[in-house]
Amino acid sequence: MKSEPRYVEATPASTIDRRYSVRREIARGGMGIVFEAEHTLTRSPVAIKVLTTAALGWPIVHARLMREARALAVARHPNVASVLDAGVCRSHGPYLVLEMIEGRTLESFVVARNMLDIESTVSVAHQVAAALDHVHAVGVVHRDVKPGNILVTRSPGREGDVLKLLDFGIARVGEGDDVVDRKLTQQTDVLGTIEYMAPEQILDGLPPTASTDVYALGVSLYECLVGDVPFPGTMTQVMSALLAGKPVPSIRAARPDVPPALEAAILRAMRRDPAQRYGTATELAAACTHALGRLPGTLNLLDPRPAPTESTRRQFTRAPYVTPVRVLGTAGPCDGRTEDVSEGGLLVVTSGVCLEGDRVSVRLPLPSSGRVVTLDAIARWAKTQRGQRAIGVEFTDLPSDARSDIRNYVALMASASQSLRPQPPPATAAPTVTVAAAPQVST
Repeated sequence: MKSEPRYVEATPASTIDRRYSVRREIARGGMGIVFEAEHTLTRSPVAIKVLTTAALGWPIVHARLMREARALAVARHPNVASVLDAGVCRSHGPYLVLEMIEGRTLESFVVARNMLDIESTVSVAHQVAAALDHVHAVGVVHRDVKPGNILVTRSPGREGDVLKLLDFGIARVGEGDDVVDRKLTQQTDVLGTIEYMAPEQILDGLPPTASTDVYALGVSLYECLVGDVPFPGTMTQVMSALLAGKPVPSIRAARPDVPPALEAAILRAMRRDPAQRYGTATELAAACTHALGRLPGTLNLLDPRPAPTESTRRQFTRAPYVTPVRVLGTAGPCDGRTEDVSEGGLLVVTSGVCLEGDRVSVRLPLPSSGRVVTLDAIARWAKTQRGQRAIGVEFTDLPSDARSDIRNYVALMASASQSLRPQPPPATAAPTVTVAAAPQVST
């Protein structure tokens, strides 16, 4: 009888399928880990997703990762993260390879700023809607649309920020996925993030559709404007609110500056009856634009200028950098992720406790070398939003080698960002007529 292969969890010292050399961990969940890696032959940087030790023993989770590869393969779009490769490593099991993208999650901006301005929110609606309508057209339902699965980055030929829809791990690609979904549901209780799931999924157990993605986009836009979801809490709390028929709390009660028509557009996307929602995500985005009264301007959440609350880092340029971090202070260890880095410090997002003014030590891999270090710092400020905390960490005695590593990374990112900006024609060039085309960007 043929025995099942025994896989081991990958680490920053691993080589996946003899082709991808792992450098550092980017993110970790209950089932999967994302690493930064490079192709051993071309040295091209990539992001590689593998399974945790707990998930390696579940064949159904293996199928789920391969389903994500299939979903991404058919859903190629400028606003969707693209798959480069997939396979099964003899040592580390199934894996998925994506192009490496540096950026920050939309969630981190909502947590750090409490809410977004109206024009940025409408711009978010447009870019995410473009991604959703495309994936729906090719038969894919994302099923987990939320700010945490939207990456803010820069792309060639595009002015300003570009949003990338991430994590198709529980996407529905076809009718055959229903069998896999039922098995996954038995083992993980729920597929999706409860606060963004449509009522027909939660209360009636109906399969996800394009309309459930529209609902989730509506919740995400609501959160961008208000700083919270309509019905926060556990699955029991969200179900209780829906069963009691509680109306979605008013946006304008929290944000009087929001136009009534924009509130109406977002609330329509979250109606309980799917037939009363917008037929497509683009219809929702168009309604948001109509409420704004004009097309939204360029999205610039990644503007390198420091925010007013970051006076301790004002002299340093920062760059997006996402990696796990541990902050150790008087309240104990606090695990989270960084969202950006500079020679002055870090922006950390965590669900743990860290006190303002606390002297702390932070443990993280450096962005250029991947070398794990522990650095002395002060938690200068902290903001709490829906159980998540954004912490501004200032380095107090940064060693020269760590400073050089961070400085080189920030300079490289600034150079890359500048090269991505569209360049105007020379002043002496003859007049030309330009026909705008949809940008072709692989992620």
